[in-house]
Amino acid sequence: RGTLEKLFPVYIMSVIYAFFVMMGLFFLIIPGLTIMILFYLFPYVSAVEGLSGWQGFKRSLEVGKSNFFKLMGVVLLFAVIEWIFEFGALLGSVFITTHFFTIALVQIGLNTLFIPFYTFVISGYFLDWTGNS
Repeated sequence: RGTLEKLFPVYIMSVIYAFFVMMGLFFLIIPGLTIMILFYLFPYVSAVEGLSGWQGFKRSLEVGKSNFFKLMGVVLLFAVIEWIFEFGALLGSVFITTHFFTIALVQIGLNTLFIPFYTFVISGYFLDWTGNS
């Protein structure tokens, strides 16, 4: 029951978050990336601290501001590592087969490994940064 109570508010706020990031990227790349980093921790704030809506956005902004460069470094590090692995897997799968379905399955498989690990790492950092550990 707790998951369903948090699912809809997090989804709605994520749509608003995505809209602001896209608008920032539309005008210039730097404002979009800044907005992305500042409010990136909203789902973690909602899940761990139970804040949703604008209260969650405010708390996410506080944590994002105080740990901006740390969070940006973690996000960029994981992005680069994932890009390298996915590019290598893409090249390897293209040399083996030309079937799009097989290539897509390889990419999905890599994401299935990276996303949970990434979520656990970000959760750990969030708990350390907020003192909830």
